[in-house]
Amino acid sequence: MELDESRVFFTIKGKEYCDENIALARLLMDDVIFCNERAFLELGGNKVGGQTTALFVICSDIFSWACADAECLPIEEIGNLYKMHIANLKWGRMRWCAIRRNLQPQKPVIKSMKDDGVWDEIMESLPDNTE
Repeated sequence: MELDESRVFFTIKGKEYCDENIALARLLMDDVIFCNERAFLELGGNKVGGQTTALFVICSDIFSWACADAECLPIEEIGNLYKMHIANLKWGRMRWCAIRRNLQPQKPVIKSMKDDGVWDEIMESLPDNTE
């Protein structure tokens, strides 16, 4: 499948916008995100209205070993996740998850990130992980 990723971001009247459909296609193809479902509330918030599709970012083994883990992907974060992933295909998703949770990864992941030269002030400023 060919994606025209030059169209992911575009500017109108000086404001940057993201074509979430193209970004999501790439993130799904690269196994950065996965689909699942969750209940949603009807208007008024008192009754479950059924199930809907939801997207999650894979966070397994980032914060704790042998832990199947995922982070919800709000629509306003799709562009940020895409940018981080494209900037570094190995570590972008993990950086996004750590920043989103405001938590450093577990120590072995930190060491690997430092060995790869991708640990920076942003990651260092996150609260320590006790795992």
